[in-house]
Amino acid sequence: MRVSGAEAVVAAASPFVGQGESAMLIKPFVKHLTKAELHQIMCSGFATIAGSVLVAYLSMGLSPQTLLSSCVMSIPASLAVSKMRYPETEESLTSGSVTVPSNDSEEASNGLHAFANGTWLGLKIAAMVMGTLLCIIAFIALGIGYILWLSYWGLVERERIFIALRSLLDLNSSASRAPGNRCFITSNSLPRIANEFVAYIALQSNPVYAALTNRSRLIATYALCGFANIGSMGVQLGVLQQVAPGRAGDVSKLVVSALLTGALSTLTSAAVAGMVVRDPMVVAPGVGICEAVVVESLLAELLGGSLQRRANVRRVQRGDLTGVKDGTTGVVNGA
Repeated sequence: MRVSGAEAVVAAASPFVGQGESAMLIKPFVKHLTKAELHQIMCSGFATIAGSVLVAYLSMGLSPQTLLSSCVMSIPASLAVSKMRYPETEESLTSGSVTVPSNDSEEASNGLHAFANGTWLGLKIAAMVMGTLLCIIAFIALGIGYILWLSYWGLVERERIFIALRSLLDLNSSASRAPGNRCFITSNSLPRIANEFVAYIALQSNPVYAALTNRSRLIATYALCGFANIGSMGVQLGVLQQVAPGRAGDVSKLVVSALLTGALSTLTSAAVAGMVVRDPMVVAPGVGICEAVVVESLLAELLGGSLQRRANVRRVQRGDLTGVKDGTTGVVNGA
């Protein structure tokens, strides 16, 4: 995939230090990055969460194994998706041999000077992030208010507009709401417009999602485990524009694409989890486990040895060795 050194460092550090801090690890190289590298750096930040918010998620009752595995799975997913969306066409400074660019204007003369420079840079980044977030949130509120104003005067139907906007990013469609369908997951538009905190709180406490099976809840946890929301755009813009003011134009052009690819990376991890994890077998009411095993064994004899082997594997995974047929003697264990 032609991953450069800067991309690899940021992708590996994003799940631990967060989307803004990971870019600071390659601060001398940010102004020299190619557009594909800028896209990848932002995509890695959007695709994962930070260790600083992991404790907050665990306090909600979420599975720590699921959150950690999602962060690890999203690292290669973000690299692959970003390279497909924005392939490298330029020569990278950190590809192969690495030469640290010198910057005499920012070089500290002693420890006190370095402390002062770091403090001033941190204050500027914090102020830039706060101001950008306020502007983005205000812009969203302006759009919602404009829609409500049009609806108040009867020019548009509010419900139709919100349904149309939701359908762009929503996985919880009307077809997946059908009774008995266990494959739907929580609304994907909620973490994109608000943030993952709001989405996780709704997943844990909203009665709408109380009927989710363990597998569906697990897939939803994977799908929401990322910073791919509009508010995080302010963090990315604030940090990168302050670290490399000369690349502000490129960052602004690439941030929306990086947001979408970051969201797609988390959904890729959720898709992989959905292929691996399966719900336990549900036995029909009034049918005991023994009767179900007998019926399944009879069907296996009729349909061939392939189905029998699959049935044996499922029983072994459940820890139920009764009714498992030996592959050489044909004797039923436990009989």
